Amino acid sequence: MAKEIWKEFALLIKPVVIEKLAYYSNLSGKLFLQPIPLSKKRLRDRGFNQAFFLCKYFQKFLTLPISDFIIRVKDTKSQAELKNKRERYNNLRGAFKINDHGHPELILGSRIVLVDDVITSGSTVKEAAKILKKFGAIKIYILALAKG
Repeated sequence: MAKEIWKEFALLIKPVVIEKLAYYSNLSGKLFLQPIPLSKKRLRDRGFNQAFFLCKYFQKFLTLPISDFIIRVKDTKSQAELKNKRERYNNLRGAFKINDHGHPELILGSRIVLVDDVITSGSTVKEAAKILKKFGAIKIYILALAKG
């Protein structure tokens, strides 16, 4: 049911928004889409990763591979439940690590578009970007459906 809702929701995205994706199409070099991963528990409970579905949707307009360079190793509270930036930062600290099975050697010298559904304080994408930069990504871009 939730997957069907995402498909319907994707149809509501206005063409003018899609045109803004052209920015990413003009980038050169090794470029990947990287969905923000869910914890194993949250993925099991929900049954899908909304950021992955967004990547699949954006892939229709950007012919970029979807990577799985990072995994979530900490089952965190929902960021929306937390009151301030400090709580959100502490909640996400150490939440991600490099996925040894996700071809981490490709990170070196690459540009990565981190994809998430909602960005509130930016703590999630900052933590994920920090790990990717540590392993040699030269540039991190953020692509989100909404800013909360």
